[in-house]
Amino acid sequence: MKLKILTTILFILFCTNAHANSSTEWPSIPYNTKLIGDFMGFCTKSMNMMATQKDREQVIHNKAAVVQTHVNICSCIIDRFRIEQDESAFKKEFTANGTAADVPIFAEYFSYCTQINNNIQIFNNGL
Repeated sequence: MKLKILTTILFILFCTNAHANSSTEWPSIPYNTKLIGDFMGFCTKSMNMMATQKDREQVIHNKAAVVQTHVNICSCIIDRFRIEQDESAFKKEFTANGTAADVPIFAEYFSYCTQINNNIQIFNNGL
């Protein structure tokens, strides 16, 4: 019985090592998950900071809804980039420092996605 267990363990170890990946680079695909995750973290953090400066009481009393709104808007923005732009355009704007004039595509998508969010809020809550 012990020999059978030992043989099984050795077989598993051999098979695992035989198929181990020796690559030192992440998979290269357009808009990889790390890039999207970095953007989502940056975008939601930035929006939360802006919202806190604008209406601190609203953020404190309804934090979950505010955060969800920001996640929805940021998700919409990255999805618009993925649909309409190549990754290089996204990276150029994502790494730009400055004003909305320096990131015209982002500014356009931000406005577009904010309006969608506002329309959804009106639909859900009524006028």
